[in-house]
Amino acid sequence: MFSIIIKYCAVISLMLAALTALARTSAGPSNPANYPPAGLYQSDMDGTITTLNSPTPISSHLRTDGKTGDTVSYQTGDGIRTPDRLIKGKGPVTLCQAEIKAGTSLAATRALAALATCPDQTTNYNEDGYVHKANCATSELTLTVQKIDTDTWEFTTETTTFQSVAGPDISGVRFMLEQMVKNGATAKERADASKQLAELPEMQRKISEGQASMIANLKEEARKAKNPEEAAMLTNALTKLTGRTPLQHAIGKERRTRISNFCDFSVKK
Repeated sequence: MFSIIIKYCAVISLMLAALTALARTSAGPSNPANYPPAGLYQSDMDGTITTLNSPTPISSHLRTDGKTGDTVSYQTGDGIRTPDRLIKGKGPVTLCQAEIKAGTSLAATRALAALATCPDQTTNYNEDGYVHKANCATSELTLTVQKIDTDTWEFTTETTTFQSVAGPDISGVRFMLEQMVKNGATAKERADASKQLAELPEMQRKISEGQASMIANLKEEARKAKNPEEAAMLTNALTKLTGRTPLQHAIGKERRTRISNFCDFSVKK
């Protein structure tokens, strides 16, 4: 079970990274007031992924300083915090936001629709942003875009994934990776996305096979249980694996601060 959780942690990390990259290249809603105006933005990011269906929930934290590009990561669980791990940046983390014209469709919402692949989705606008929610069989996702002040906006992506008999479904990542292949900010980002896209089917196969094997083993162990207590424990484990049990909770926040009204959109850097 632990190996599956580790694999899916990586998948959720990939989803958060893809959503951030997608938001950078997607058009905004019909009302430009709901989306950051054109310009060059500094990007500060903070993300947390927490495993939920384990005896001791473990959270992995990642924070990137937009001024320097420095990234700090650490883990917490059972009252313990690991030492910070620092990855030195290569300079400011910036992005160019194109002008959004009135009447432009909400491409980000369409992207989330492809991600969630479920009919239960809503988008609510307010004068300083919008909230998009998707409630599906194996996941719940909320994207919140909020204006902080004239030059500062915050993008928050919150995802809860649920266990299924076939194991976590990662097919929704495909659309985002395809967008990253086309619109990634750098050649390396586009190449990495292409590689990850090619690896998705094999990753899903291994996750599903591991889940099926684990369920079969638990059923056999429950059949051979030596006493009612052991049988109840194994039955409870099976219920968690085959029901809509929360598996992971991930939240990623990106704060964009406008540092210039102009940037070059003709060259991908």
